Amino acid sequence: MPSVYIPTPEEDNLAKAIVGLLSRKCGQHVLEAVKTTHPSPPRVFHMTDAETSLKILRSGTLWASEASTLNDASEVRYCRDLAERRVRSKAPNWTFFERALAELIRAPEKYGAEVPSRFYLTSFCANLRRASTWLNYGRGGTGVAIGFDLSHRPNESFFLFPIEYDEAAQLARIDGLVDIGRAQVDELIAGLGHKPKPVFISLIADVVQAWLLSLAIAMKDESFSDECEWRIVHHHLPAGKVDLPDYPQMTRHVRFGGAGQSIQYVEAQLPISAIKEIVLGYSCGLNIDHLRDVLPAEIQRIPISRSIVPVRPT
Repeated sequence: MPSVYIPTPEEDNLAKAIVGLLSRKCGQHVLEAVKTTHPSPPRVFHMTDAETSLKILRSGTLWASEASTLNDASEVRYCRDLAERRVRSKAPNWTFFERALAELIRAPEKYGAEVPSRFYLTSFCANLRRASTWLNYGRGGTGVAIGFDLSHRPNESFFLFPIEYDEAAQLARIDGLVDIGRAQVDELIAGLGHKPKPVFISLIADVVQAWLLSLAIAMKDESFSDECEWRIVHHHLPAGKVDLPDYPQMTRHVRFGGAGQSIQYVEAQLPISAIKEIVLGYSCGLNIDHLRDVLPAEIQRIPISRSIVPVRPT
């Protein structure tokens, strides 16, 4: 039976210091990577079912769900595969750090470092002319697209960014995190004056791989680029965990998904005046005149139309 490694108190303190410092550096990199200086489109659309759309239209409140609980696991898989391929491309000249990182990207449960922050997001698209958009996000043409002007965020804890579809740009973000991990190993060696135990290098690799998967919130395969997707994200930081910008922290709620899983979310409160347009799906059962009658006074005069993209539920 293999022996279990038990760190000394000094080693335990060193490990905690490494995790804290490295998480701070990685977190700053992820935040800077997904932020954008590009102006947002004048209008982006949040797509949902007819019943939920009525609640949003009356309140201006969107739910930003915790990123790891979102339906589309393919985003995480895409990011993981891209990161693993990038790290493995450095072979055969890679170090123990790169080998450990590649292994952990493929099997993150081996060590299980927890990213000491959470991202809560809600999605928008800037292109309603594609049938695939209505099929995948507009409930097979029965849903509603609510057009928002997002020039004003709900509060300073939210930021808006576009999904990155360009692989070269995605790889640059991945390389930035890997470089941070590699520099952390070098700093550890310099500080100790000798080669550290492999467990410490594996710890650094584990923290880096956990943050690598956080990049999945902002990248997709190029084949999805027609969606022109944007997201607003709330970055939640548990008190005292990571010293990043002091954003206001939101109250977290829990709802249950279709499969019964619990999903954490925060409420993104937008002013009703930020709603600028409503587009009903081709097969949506809502009546335009009836819908206008129940809208708040501030938005009763906004354009309401029905999509001409002929999508019907399968």
